[in-house]
Amino acid sequence: MKNILSATTAIVKTSRINTSKKINHILSKKLLYRLSPLLILIPILLVVFLVLIVADEEREWLAILLYPVVVINVLFLDFMLWNYFEGKQKLLIWIIEFIASGVIIYLLFR
Repeated sequence: MKNILSATTAIVKTSRINTSKKINHILSKKLLYRLSPLLILIPILLVVFLVLIVADEEREWLAILLYPVVVINVLFLDFMLWNYFEGKQKLLIWIIEFIASGVIIYLLFR
C-alpha cells in the first residue's frame, strides 16, 4: 500500500512540474509572439514621463495626468491593430506601430 501511495505521489509531483514547464513555455512563446513596438513603448513612456516631471516643474501635473491617458490609448491602438489583422500580418502591424510610436515620441518632445 505504501509503495502504491509513494508511486502515485511521485507521478503527481512529476506531472505538476511538467505542467508548469509547459505553461511557462506556452506563456513565453505567446508573449514573444505578441511583442510589438507599442508594447515596447510603454516602459519607455514611463521613463519619458518621469523625465518630463523632473525636468519641467511648470507642467509636472500635466505630465502626471497625461501619462495614464497616453498609455491607455497606446494599449487600445495595439489591441485594435492585432485584432483587426488577427495577428496574421505581423510585418504590417510592426510598420504601423513603429510609425505610431515615432509620432507619439515626436509629439511628446515637440
